[in-house]
Amino acid sequence: HLILEQMPAILWTTDENLIVTSSTGSGFNHIPIEADSLLNQWIASAPPVEKLSMFRTESHYQALEGNSSTYQSRWGDVSFQCFIEPLYDAKQKIIGCVGVALDVTARRDAEQVAVDLRVEKERVQVLSDFIQNASHDLSTPLSVMNASLYLLENNSDSEKQKRHVHILSQQTERLGDLVESMLTMLRLDKIDDFHKSMVDVNHLVDVLPFNYEPTLRIKRIKLIKDLDPDLPPIDANESYLLQALEEVLDNAIQFTNVGGTVTISTRKDGERAIIEVRDTGIGIAPEDQVRIFE
Repeated sequence: HLILEQMPAILWTTDENLIVTSSTGSGFNHIPIEADSLLNQWIASAPPVEKLSMFRTESHYQALEGNSSTYQSRWGDVSFQCFIEPLYDAKQKIIGCVGVALDVTARRDAEQVAVDLRVEKERVQVLSDFIQNASHDLSTPLSVMNASLYLLENNSDSEKQKRHVHILSQQTERLGDLVESMLTMLRLDKIDDFHKSMVDVNHLVDVLPFNYEPTLRIKRIKLIKDLDPDLPPIDANESYLLQALEEVLDNAIQFTNVGGTVTISTRKDGERAIIEVRDTGIGIAPEDQVRIFE
């Protein structure tokens, strides 16, 4: 009894009719009922919701049939791991149940801290990888721009100057896209209020290719749209959904060879709306596929 009083736990026993015959433990200090209030009461009599969660009648009935069970329960901010076992007499006859509810709140909090630390560590690693990749991506157009500026300054041929100006324009646009991508990542990482509304996915997909028509013509890429006419609207942020689809479509067009095909399709799958972008491009190496959504 002394040991049980020092443990962060609650212990109780019942008879074959699930009448509480004993209850003790320091865990009662953390919940709004007294140990003595359970005595001679049916295990779930006049319970608050939390009491039902801790003293589950079905688990006690299982114990009367010789089966053990374990489950988690919460009482306000306090978390318990509960164990229900058959209670035997000296002749190994089941005469009731014995239950123990261990207070695992400290362990739960420690586990949450560990999860938070692990997530933060992963975020730092992703950020580190992103900075390395971004540095490489930024250095390439900057090197091209520096070379073009040097040749532009040291070349009087007007045609060659035009070509270098065109290269500078392309690389400037590429840098702008990279910077915009970084800003988008920062906005998404810090977003607090994600406004959603009912979005017509088919309409969104229908207008999506307009910005890519010049590239599609130049690369002679055939764009196929296979849209489910019965697809209902979805609850989403239209602006961010459009931006995500643009990224996927842009990637498909960029890595599809001249004369290839890009297919955009929509369909309903149970409660989900599926949007697929397929292409006949070079694909993604298996070792890189796990990093797609970083």
